[in-house]
Amino acid sequence: MAEVQIPPVELVDVASLRTDGQNPNKMSEKQRKALRESILRYGFIVPIITNKDLLTADGEQCWQEAKVLGMKQVQVIRLPVEEIGRRLLARASIHKACAKTRLQTPLATIWNEFRCTP
Repeated sequence: MAEVQIPPVELVDVASLRTDGQNPNKMSEKQRKALRESILRYGFIVPIITNKDLLTADGEQCWQEAKVLGMKQVQVIRLPVEEIGRRLLARASIHKACAKTRLQTPLATIWNEFRCTP
């Protein structure tokens, strides 16, 4: 049986992260406010996923709101993937989230705003 790798979580300066501007998830101001309130209430509990060069693959909205909140550092899992791997990872994250929320009607409504496709 193959050994499963558990990538380490790093604390990274918010200013070090980058995005390519291709995030298909768009949030309304109401959704961004809810995300900020969640971060303030529960903390920054889900790390941002990036490629080896700190280009975001998953968690861009959280990163944006962390900047708005004045956070200096965020948790990041930096994967040793190139551009193609990063895009595949991002696509897989979106589809996984969409599939999960279709099972719960109220959440499915929210995700429909993100234009998730099966």
